[in-house]
Amino acid sequence: MIATVVLELFSGMPNPEWSVGEDVARDILAALEKFPLERPGYHPIQDYDEPLGRPRSGYRGISIDFEEDKKHLVFEIFGDLVLDVRSGRVRRDTQKAIEKRMFETVPKVLVAEVLEGMSYEQVIDPGHEAAIEGLKTVPRKLKCARVLSYRGRASTFQQFRLTNNCYNYATNVVNKVPTRQAIPGTPNIRRPLTMAKLRAAIEDDKLEPLGMELPDACPAVGSHYVAVLLRTSPNGSVRDFHCMRLDRTGAWSHKDGSGDVRNVDDNGTKIVDLSTAALSWNPVLAGFYLFRKSERGRIS
Repeated sequence: MIATVVLELFSGMPNPEWSVGEDVARDILAALEKFPLERPGYHPIQDYDEPLGRPRSGYRGISIDFEEDKKHLVFEIFGDLVLDVRSGRVRRDTQKAIEKRMFETVPKVLVAEVLEGMSYEQVIDPGHEAAIEGLKTVPRKLKCARVLSYRGRASTFQQFRLTNNCYNYATNVVNKVPTRQAIPGTPNIRRPLTMAKLRAAIEDDKLEPLGMELPDACPAVGSHYVAVLLRTSPNGSVRDFHCMRLDRTGAWSHKDGSGDVRNVDDNGTKIVDLSTAALSWNPVLAGFYLFRKSERGRIS
């Protein structure tokens, strides 16, 4: 048996991923299956359809994929709650023992190069929701009948949720194979991520920069508008990016990393005006861009 572990932390950049050996994997699986079950259909937050009560962005827990003889058991962990993906049942780890233990298995190279030395306490810090910095006057609603429509969880991106991130979704290029999520640039963005690197990488992927203000006219058929944000972890150690797209209703939608497709901000409010959107991880506008499918039909 082997176990592949993913730390769900980023929206655009690849999430840290590593493996643990057979003895550790079996020990962890045995511990997970002993935790007491919550009632069927349990949700920790009323009126929020999220089995572990995870925030919409930032740290969203750890997933562990146990593989043996080509069979998989997947568990998702957030704080003191554990979701058995196969059964949909939630278990309670009152001491957060497994979450803490999995952080102890993160390879030192990932801690240094990807997490910038962040501790467990720093990684799980949710920070707070804030308005987008650097945003100038934005039309409250720009309805464009010939651009993309919002389909929510009926979207193909939701079906292939784990292999598509904010960049795939915002550019409407879905990845249906189990490979890494797309990030812009050739070569891809490297850490430390800066505003200059982010803008250069987006332009290298043939998205046309429109500046810091959204045009007041609809784009041509076969194209749509994308907003790109630079994000910084609550303690300022790690930078990430996030992309959003303008749909035909004039509202914005997005997908945070491997999370759900949504048209609400991190407080759960529908995004009809970017200037009132509240997002985590200190969002700063990198710019608005025009994406033409004919020029960038495949993102790899």
